[in-house]
Amino acid sequence: MPQNLPCKIHSTLLSVPPCIIPLSAVNSVKVKSIWMDGRHSRPRKVFYLVLIFVVAILFSVPDAKLTAAALPYPGSNILVNPTFDAGLADWSTLGNVTAQNGTAVLSVQSASAWIMTDYIAVDPKQLLVFSFMTRADNILHPGLYQRAAISVQAYRSDMSYIRQYVVADFSGTFDWKQMNGELTIPDQVAFVRIRVKLSSTTGVLHIDDASATLLDKPAIDLTNLYRYPDEPATIARRGAIVANAWFNTPEIVTRFQEADFNFAWSQGSYLNQKMQYSWRVAFSAAEETEIAAWVNTCTTNGIECYLSVAPRGPTPSEATTYSSNTDVDLLVDKFEALYALGVRNFGLNFDDLRYVSQDVLMGDDVAVFNNLGEAHAYFVNEVYARFILTHAESNLMIVPLDYSAIGNLGSNEEIYLSELGALPLAIEMLSSIAFVADADAAIRLTGRPHVVWDNQFAYAYEITGADEYIAPLYHEVLDPTLIAGYAFLPLIPALEDDSLVSWCTAAFYAWSPERYDAERSFQLAVAKYQGVYDGLPIEPSPPDAIVQLAPLDSISSTSPTFSWRPDAVATDYNLAIYDETNDTVIFLSQSPYVATTICSGSDPALDTCSIQPGITLTPGAYRWLVQGTNDGLDGPWSSYP
Repeated sequence: MPQNLPCKIHSTLLSVPPCIIPLSAVNSVKVKSIWMDGRHSRPRKVFYLVLIFVVAILFSVPDAKLTAAALPYPGSNILVNPTFDAGLADWSTLGNVTAQNGTAVLSVQSASAWIMTDYIAVDPKQLLVFSFMTRADNILHPGLYQRAAISVQAYRSDMSYIRQYVVADFSGTFDWKQMNGELTIPDQVAFVRIRVKLSSTTGVLHIDDASATLLDKPAIDLTNLYRYPDEPATIARRGAIVANAWFNTPEIVTRFQEADFNFAWSQGSYLNQKMQYSWRVAFSAAEETEIAAWVNTCTTNGIECYLSVAPRGPTPSEATTYSSNTDVDLLVDKFEALYALGVRNFGLNFDDLRYVSQDVLMGDDVAVFNNLGEAHAYFVNEVYARFILTHAESNLMIVPLDYSAIGNLGSNEEIYLSELGALPLAIEMLSSIAFVADADAAIRLTGRPHVVWDNQFAYAYEITGADEYIAPLYHEVLDPTLIAGYAFLPLIPALEDDSLVSWCTAAFYAWSPERYDAERSFQLAVAKYQGVYDGLPIEPSPPDAIVQLAPLDSISSTSPTFSWRPDAVATDYNLAIYDETNDTVIFLSQSPYVATTICSGSDPALDTCSIQPGITLTPGAYRWLVQGTNDGLDGPWSSYP
């Protein structure tokens, strides 16, 4: 990627620092398991390895339990009495709410009840991230708003009420699970309260382990800041939602090149509503020219571009009839027109139908389907069979109706996505996934990981616009086992941040969520914007596991020479020898062997490193391991051959 671009992603990646085992846990490390089972130890300093080996040999204790991974967010839980060990103290309630054995319980019979935190002082543009453990018993959903909900109540500085922001509404029965929410604090909001409510329904809701954290924009500090070495992306599909303001513009191509993006999804009002409310109307000649130009742009720049149709009507009376052959044929005709213009990646999006009162079965569909999920599954499958399977190189991806906060759905709401789970796995899905719980639920319900649609920046600044510098992307780690790709929704050009922190930090995250660090990514984005990025030092990366060459079996020589393939970045090597007969480590190099002295070069495919450590072994059975280091960063020990 060219060095002069404002966000050079692949050379500024963030890596997880080596895990340092505290001395208090050293006695749980078993040397024999490292050597005999071929497991890699974590990176260590040589003197630290000596401590581990000695203590582990001297003491034999049960293995320690693994500790939970650190939270990806800075800060701590700001709620008082979050586990209800003090009953309902510091919580406000209405209706039948009780504390039972450290759990808050809301129980209603055709009534309402709620529990709410105390007032939380906030500043505009802070990100509030919160969660509850919840368990539901037969919460009914007799009407539109008659079920359970979690919301943020917003207040002015005089504590006058502004509005609520609903992050979850659900019903049914389910065992304990974590429900999550996030909200960027809007302007004029000085206080918030988080509320859990049962609205004019029947059922029981259990709540425990509440948590809330406020995240801010970091202070700019470019001291001790390192650029990062090239490391491969862990997310193959990375990109942005290319809506109407960005569609087919020269600037979007530049942004994709800067961020090393390769995936674009377009839906909404672009192309004069011909892909949304007027989807049944044919394209004009001018629109066909615009589509062909976009396809050419995508092909030329190696971008996987999806064009999505939102089959809905401007009014409920013009809604799509999913059982209708006429509507299926019209949709196929629309795809045919796109195919003729070079489109090969097609989308269907059913999101936000509730805002046009088309999120229930209507018309003839009422007599055909049991629920809307079944109707959407039928419609998608018909389009897939009639078009995608009959047109070479065609792909289909859909945005479900329930595309946001999937982890917060109740058992009744999960039925919709379960119906879509019957679709062929070749049909991919795109959803607004913000938490690991969302990704897990998406896989469980639909049988496939979803591509992420990230709304964090758009939701934060789509009304007032962004300042020059804004907070970075804050997210849990959505690794490649959980998602099929990542795309963020950028602000429209007139509202975006001048520093492009939004674009840069989203690109950092997309490249490798598990290596992402929000604050460091923010500082690197600022350094790019201020023009000092290229002058930052590059942080070295640790070597990979070393490939041993000889000897590969038990050592028979009393004065052996050890050889291995070099690592491309290793500057030194450590050597250890293990006595199998006596179950002890008998040799550990006291100082590293310098690579330039013992290696013929640094090419892992061609060159060789070798050393005779100057020791004499008595007859017996021995094994050996080698470790590469680079400027104080230790790689893993080689595998036991």
